[in-house]
Amino acid sequence: MPRPSKPKPVEPAKPKPEDFGLNAKRVCKFKEREEPGCLAVASFVGIYLVAYLITIHMVFAGSIAAGMFLIINVGCLIAVGLLSCLFFAVAKAAWKALQPDVGAYERYQAAEKSYRESLADYAKDLALWYRTQEEWWRSLSGPRFEREIGRLLQDRGYHVQFTGASGDGGVDLLLLGPRGQTVLVQCKAHKQPIGPGPVRDLFGTLTHRGVTEAWLISTAGFTSGARDFAKDKPIRLTSIREILQEDI
Repeated sequence: MPRPSKPKPVEPAKPKPEDFGLNAKRVCKFKEREEPGCLAVASFVGIYLVAYLITIHMVFAGSIAAGMFLIINVGCLIAVGLLSCLFFAVAKAAWKALQPDVGAYERYQAAEKSYRESLADYAKDLALWYRTQEEWWRSLSGPRFEREIGRLLQDRGYHVQFTGASGDGGVDLLLLGPRGQTVLVQCKAHKQPIGPGPVRDLFGTLTHRGVTEAWLISTAGFTSGARDFAKDKPIRLTSIREILQEDI
């Protein structure tokens, strides 16, 4: 039975500041206040004090007083850094609380977060949707086409063994079906329909290995000669369109 085609996922709409009674300038102002400015100031103070301490240590090098001086001033350095961060955090919170449109900005922030999460889900859904489109399959290289066919068949309940790299008689995949059947699969990512030559080769491999079934999967279909040769033989010629539309 043909599979129903899935509609292409719709990209979620990005929230706009105007939807929340804001403008780009106000949003930038809020975001500037959220930047960790205290860390920048604390870093500057720290670098200055470290340079100062090194200078003092060089003056009093080797003395007990220099060691005590360093210990005391390192403690002061840590205290200055913590107090700077605390001051800026309190100042930022106080500024934000006094803004009349802080509620609108928080709603805008929540909408942006939800949008980013939806965008990640959209990217996953879009990738899955492309796998249902013939054009996407036809754009794949030969090795990629083999891997994606194997993945698709795995999703449909087959145990898939990849054999193409070993050049095993031109067989790309070896399947163990849900009913215990063994199937040889050859994948052809060609731009033109497949002629009878590859079908004859696959039939020879099938006979040599004593397997009862083989599939030849093509992105471009088959010529009438190929179909005539496969007729009444345990070889299934199937296009990517048929793969996508049917359960096999």
